[in-house]
Amino acid sequence: MSLSTCRITAEHFARLFQTRSESLDPRTVAILDRIDSSHRAPTHEEFQEYIHQYLKLLRSETIRRDDKQNYEAWLRGWTENLEAIKQAGVSEESLRPRYFRPAKFLRLDRSVIVSPNPLLEYDLFVAARTHLFLKHLSSYDTIYEIGCGSCGNVWLLSQLFPGKTIIGLDWVQPSADIANLIGTTLQRKVYGGILNMLEPAAPLDLPPNSALITIHAMEQIGIRHGPLIDCMLASRPAFVLHLEPILDFYDPCLLLDDLALWYCQKRQYLEGFLPALRAREKEGRIAIEEAYRPCLGGVWHEMSVVTWKPGRKS
Repeated sequence: MSLSTCRITAEHFARLFQTRSESLDPRTVAILDRIDSSHRAPTHEEFQEYIHQYLKLLRSETIRRDDKQNYEAWLRGWTENLEAIKQAGVSEESLRPRYFRPAKFLRLDRSVIVSPNPLLEYDLFVAARTHLFLKHLSSYDTIYEIGCGSCGNVWLLSQLFPGKTIIGLDWVQPSADIANLIGTTLQRKVYGGILNMLEPAAPLDLPPNSALITIHAMEQIGIRHGPLIDCMLASRPAFVLHLEPILDFYDPCLLLDDLALWYCQKRQYLEGFLPALRAREKEGRIAIEEAYRPCLGGVWHEMSVVTWKPGRKS
């Protein structure tokens, strides 16, 4: 049986992010034009292969890590990126997190697709971040990323906004070192620092007109997000953007959603976060501007978009 192949157009991408194609920045469109986003539906055999791989992953004893194991994994992973930068210089490739591995399958539009591009997940991640950064962050003078990891987002922000101050904060020193190396190499206002996301010591000393972002970072703190939310609120940012797994958007009555929900719960990812934000909104402490699932994900689960600003009582 012949299966038709299609690609992700600007129109398709815009629908995923709840906007119109004519509203996309030309730089986002250029990325979509450049990457190989060709894909097709899986055959029956391929879908069975995907489900079998998923169940095998869910049965793995290594899927769940404690705080110490998490810290050691971050330290090891970001040290690898730091060493790559020291050897090859600052580049998108040296900053790419190693958890973006070649894959045959990808989640899209509440389904699974098969692509000949083994790094389609990462390519679309670049397009998604470029779109979100340009749409939401252009008007802010200083941008702080909490949980900056390998600093791929810090680097992208510095490319999109070379005149802004970019601050990368993370648990471990190699992340801060990478951010400072980016600033030194590019001769831009890019800096790094340390922040314990589980136990933030005090509100961040933000200058006026500052934005905060978290990308694939708060997922690591599971149900223990309260202190960080309160720290962000007390820091009085002008704007906050999250690109994180929001479990509330999964429908447990759908097979693929149920598997993703099961996976996120086994990994102890961010749970109860959106209800916690909505509770603070009900109290008048924040105003949520957007909260939606683009239905564009990775191999096993998906990120959602949440944006908010401090409210009158924060």
